[in-house]
Amino acid sequence: MQNIFDTENFKLDEYNPDSAGVALAKRVHIVINIIRLYGAALFFLAYYWIFYRESLFFDRWLFDSAKINLGIAIILFTEGLVLAYKAHVVKKTKKLSDEERLDYDVVLYQRGYYKRKMSRNTCLLTIAKLLAKMNDKERCKEAIENMTEGFNPDSVVKLKKWIDSDEELDPSFFEQQKMMSPFKVIYIFWLMAFAFGFVCTHYTNYYWAGFSKLAVGIFGMISMLGFSLVAPMILIYSLVIYTYVTGKEFKTFKFRKILLRIVILISVIVNVIWRFEVLEFGFELNKDEYATEDTSDYDDYSYDDYSSSEDYSADYYYNEDYSEDSEDYYMDDVTIMNQMIILCNYLVKEGVISDFTIELGYNAKGYVKAEIAKDEDYVYMLYDNGMKDDEYGNSCIELVLEAEPLDENGNSLGQAEASLKGFYLVNAEKKTVIDEHKTHW
Repeated sequence: MQNIFDTENFKLDEYNPDSAGVALAKRVHIVINIIRLYGAALFFLAYYWIFYRESLFFDRWLFDSAKINLGIAIILFTEGLVLAYKAHVVKKTKKLSDEERLDYDVVLYQRGYYKRKMSRNTCLLTIAKLLAKMNDKERCKEAIENMTEGFNPDSVVKLKKWIDSDEELDPSFFEQQKMMSPFKVIYIFWLMAFAFGFVCTHYTNYYWAGFSKLAVGIFGMISMLGFSLVAPMILIYSLVIYTYVTGKEFKTFKFRKILLRIVILISVIVNVIWRFEVLEFGFELNKDEYATEDTSDYDDYSYDDYSSSEDYSADYYYNEDYSEDSEDYYMDDVTIMNQMIILCNYLVKEGVISDFTIELGYNAKGYVKAEIAKDEDYVYMLYDNGMKDDEYGNSCIELVLEAEPLDENGNSLGQAEASLKGFYLVNAEKKTVIDEHKTHW
């Protein structure tokens, strides 16, 4: 009979090969390694595709923090599968006999799965309990002696007293803690994974990509729930680590339960405040903020007023009614950027430009302009020209496209030499573009 605690001379292939516990333990090791292998492959492919192969495209949409958040999301997604599978296996071990469950833990211990200091102590404690249940004091004592020095939780203290006395252990001592269901584990970890993935880009970008505001609001709510679980999970793992490092349990179970509830409550409140703007946008809680502005004041605006102008300064690209102090026409950079992306995709489709990279800037009056493309002859610029109704009465932003010629060194000759390429109405709500077929003021 082999010494189950002798990790150097133990022959795993010869240990109870017909035991259901041995077969289950070997399968666990293989499945978990496969899951993590696929997780590593997903991690590599995602970073290669998003931040290398398609970097120009995703640089327009993703925050810099996405390089970290995406990795966290993939790790949480993978570990959710691993922990869910572990929870499933724990349920299966309850159907095994005590001898088969002992075989299961011995194989895990010998395979090095629990060779790390923290996990090793847990495995040895489980083995010690099983041996105590089988009334094997000698090997139970040996299991305790193989634990790291200082590891002395309440369970170990009770086992030591039982070994040195003739008293019987209370049957409740052998009751296993209620394990979380595999589906609940996946639910929690995938919620957190979604939360980190969702904040890789500005929430309005999901709207510009084709999702409805309601869908964005629901995504925001799911993200909020996911982030609300992060602090409680950190607390749980911290308490587990505290037990392994100090060898003692953190106060009473009742106290830990109350502390966890307080952390959950605080976490939910903080995340509701932090992510409220997403809910406000998605569920239109403040409808006045997202209402379409009345543009009737600008119906009399005419491009012909500038037909004789030789200086196409960007200052002339704005209706005088749109003063810098006008709150009716305020748009943040993200909103303008997204509407320019809609137009740029249209210009690529129409063959006006081959590709685009939007670099926002401002003229002397603070109005938005953007360099979107460059070829051998021109650098293409977009200018925000205010709001205008289309023929159906829909409020649109008007963007002006100019091409500034390049000198022999590839430098722009400036806006004074630029030629007008077109005027375009972008409907933000419908994500459509109307070419006004005008190349002059």
